[in-house]
Amino acid sequence: MSLQHSANIIKSNLILNLDAKNKKSYNYTENLLLYSQNFTNGWWNGGTVTRTDNTLDIKDPFGRNNASKIQATNQSFGGLLRTWSSPIVSGTQYTLSVYAKAGNYRYLGLGPQLVSSYSDPLGGDRYVVYDLYSGKATNNITVLTNGSTISSCGIIDVGNGWYRCWVTGTPGGANGLTDISIVQSHGGNNYTPAGTEYVYIYGAQLQKGGLGDYVQTISSQANTNLNWYDLSGNSNNFTLAGTSGYGTGAVPSYNNSGYLQFTGNGEYAYNTSRNWIPNSFTISIFAKDFSAGMIASSLMYFGPDHDGWRFRTAGAETYHNSSPEYYNTWTYTQSDWNMFTYVHSPTYAKNYINATETSSISAASGTYDWLNTYNRMEIGRYTLQDWNTGAYLNGKVATVLAYDKVLSTSEITQNFNALRGRYSI
Repeated sequence: MSLQHSANIIKSNLILNLDAKNKKSYNYTENLLLYSQNFTNGWWNGGTVTRTDNTLDIKDPFGRNNASKIQATNQSFGGLLRTWSSPIVSGTQYTLSVYAKAGNYRYLGLGPQLVSSYSDPLGGDRYVVYDLYSGKATNNITVLTNGSTISSCGIIDVGNGWYRCWVTGTPGGANGLTDISIVQSHGGNNYTPAGTEYVYIYGAQLQKGGLGDYVQTISSQANTNLNWYDLSGNSNNFTLAGTSGYGTGAVPSYNNSGYLQFTGNGEYAYNTSRNWIPNSFTISIFAKDFSAGMIASSLMYFGPDHDGWRFRTAGAETYHNSSPEYYNTWTYTQSDWNMFTYVHSPTYAKNYINATETSSISAASGTYDWLNTYNRMEIGRYTLQDWNTGAYLNGKVATVLAYDKVLSTSEITQNFNALRGRYSI
């Protein structure tokens, strides 16, 4: 099998492999709902159901006594559990989920962000309904308002009669309303139950994007992963961070499509575990939608001048006091995923877009003599000696590969062909 058609990336001399599409590298866990296992807490409005937390009737999906029981009452809309406080932003996609198990009743409904966004089941419309006997999910919401959309829903069998029920949609208005309800078979709750119907629930979750791993909350939201793990085996892990006082100071946000979003508002990621300025190196980054800023950089300051390299949206360069400076540019379509590669040796530097060489430059004489032991690499910003900041990235980054050697064109092509399919290149 030729290098050009290999299914695997080059492993020799690989010193960094960050992959936002691989949960072993980045596993984002977010829950915007509070008291996700404490439905008797006042943050949840019991409405027309009676609630029992930590019931001894059954075990929760993970074999513990943390399941909750909700039972309908004999009154109009008698199966409703609601919170008024879900934090949402109009136009942002969210997924609402909850674990559920049939008690003496089989139908559960989920209604994410209903009033002024999705239409309100209390006004006669219906919920997404889950049959806890057959394991079937059906979207029976019939009216959407303010440009809201339901993109998908589903039900996952997690064993012992438990299901994870979920619905993904984009609200067209913001109001913070989320419903979990005992419903009729068609998803409606505009009726009067007998008051004896009950189901078991556990682990409610609201998160941006698609369905992710469940994480418990109590009195604060959960965002438990600021680590981007290196899959090369060298433990060159990166930490997501935000620069206080610059823009919003937010950290890079994760998208379930498998990339980290940088908006130019102070987001970056950094590593301090190794010297990131070898004499010979290759860096490849899958990225898109750049409008400005620094993709990645490493810099050490020496007196009036400085050593380092910068991987910019306009091109890549290395520089060193009293030595040649290499600067290359590249041209690409901003809205497309591309693999940007920068190859550096002591006597030349090359740029590649999607494994095609776009520019190169050679030094007439001399070699780099890196005297520093600087051990900080950053993705998304450029820093100076005194840690002043600037050139924050606005764009998406999905995969970062680094080698402590110069890769050949055929090796760069192998890496590109191994990964291009996931980005539809």
